[in-house]
Amino acid sequence: MALERPWIPDLPVPMGFKIDESRSRHFSGGAARYVDHLYMGGADKFDVARFYLQQMPIQRWVLVTEMFVQGDVSMDFKKESESCRVVVSDGGFWHSTYVKVTLWTTGRIESREGSKK
Repeated sequence: MALERPWIPDLPVPMGFKIDESRSRHFSGGAARYVDHLYMGGADKFDVARFYLQQMPIQRWVLVTEMFVQGDVSMDFKKESESCRVVVSDGGFWHSTYVKVTLWTTGRIESREGSKK
């Protein structure tokens, strides 16, 4: 299950995960946005990876790549002019799983008037 009100509306967060505010940031300007969030929780990392594989398409994200490398599950998604990488890894003593979500605008950015910059 996903949080009812995630920090970023189209980026789902598993129930029970909390954002690490001291290690997270996001900003937007016009049609561009950047998100760099770290979430911590207690679920199994493979269950969390399955969560993202199921929930991201609901928000119109399309899976581009999925990898398991050196203990981390990494997934890349695309939507319109944006890319998103989700990395699920083992956590520390207090939180067994970390989720790193990075989103950035790609390609040409249209201004609010509709002209390309």
